[in-house]
Amino acid sequence: MESDCHTLPAFIAAMDELTERTTDPQTCVAFVQHALAHLLSTSPCLTPEQTASTAASYARHLLYRHPQDRYVIVAMVWLPGQGTPIHDHGGVWCVEGVYQGRMRVTQYDVVPLDAQHVRATPVEQINAGLGSVGALIPPYEYHTIDNTSPETAITIHVYGANLRQCHVFVEAVPGIYSVQTRDLRYTSTPTAVQALASALALPR
Repeated sequence: MESDCHTLPAFIAAMDELTERTTDPQTCVAFVQHALAHLLSTSPCLTPEQTASTAASYARHLLYRHPQDRYVIVAMVWLPGQGTPIHDHGGVWCVEGVYQGRMRVTQYDVVPLDAQHVRATPVEQINAGLGSVGALIPPYEYHTIDNTSPETAITIHVYGANLRQCHVFVEAVPGIYSVQTRDLRYTSTPTAVQALASALALPR
């Protein structure tokens, strides 16, 4: 089925079919890794509005949200130098792929010390280029993402639910981080007209 995911509507249709059958994280992530890689390797699937950047922070554009919150698809736009603190994904699986440019992804081992502090140690750093796809399945869900290149980068993220909050980890002393809860918002969301057009474009 993933071989047919050459457009965003086809990808959505495949995801709907998958999540109708199962919500098992391992099964979903394995499928999405292959399907998203195929989508990224074919024709561009984002509109100019969905690739717009913001100066204050990286942009988060909602591309699609399943009506029952079984998954969401988000495009993120990163100007040079923009990135994230160490963060988790709120217990939700995630598959991430590079649509444009290059990104540096650093994975962390996080050990709780008390209710408000953790020890975080980098364990792997990946320089992800165009078409690269990676995944996080809780409890292995801690990383940073940074655009260290001189060009704007764009990534597409598929989450196993509509992620409204996550934890971020702010360094207090070397290697020790305070835990903060961060609300997540979208820079843009599909209009009703766009959502209807997307639904009508889905293969039947």
